[in-house]
Amino acid sequence: MKLSQKRGHKRCEFELREDSIWIKLKTFSATKEWTVKLENLGDQTVTQRNPKTIGVIFTLLSGAFGLFFIFVNLTDKKHTMEPWAVIAIGLFYILIAYIISLNKSTREIRIVGGEESLIFFLDSPSEEEVRKFVDEVIARSKEVIMEKYVALDPDVPEEVMMNRLNWLRNHNIITEAKYSELKKEYQSSRLIN
Repeated sequence: MKLSQKRGHKRCEFELREDSIWIKLKTFSATKEWTVKLENLGDQTVTQRNPKTIGVIFTLLSGAFGLFFIFVNLTDKKHTMEPWAVIAIGLFYILIAYIISLNKSTREIRIVGGEESLIFFLDSPSEEEVRKFVDEVIARSKEVIMEKYVALDPDVPEEVMMNRLNWLRNHNIITEAKYSELKKEYQSSRLIN
């Protein structure tokens, strides 16, 4: 399963593999690739919105300064600067204000609660696709952890096995019913051996 995301000059590609997730991040100046093991991820999600309040304030100030600069210098009778320079500097500040105004507020969803966390753009390509991908990552992560820690080996000391099962239950990887089922199954296998 794959997910491709884009925001501005930043592109992210995620590929869910059997026991890991491969990530490729392309920015204007660099490309990075790395892999995160699914067993290191948590099972909780946090949605975050980065408001653009500071951007709006800076946009207004920059635009107002540009207009003010043009107005004051063109109405000045002494003309300490050439008119073309005044207009160029004023337009530069107005251009900065315009570019900042194009920046949208961002929404992200994060997978947290484990040794590592992952960040996804919530709106790229669509919120529905991103949430579906995140849910699949969390489900696959639980499967990988189950395969690793729930091998019911009667030779494993009972204390170690119960600690594993308690850890899985406490981290919501298995339900209370599954915990009871695995516990009985383990105890039965120990009696048979």
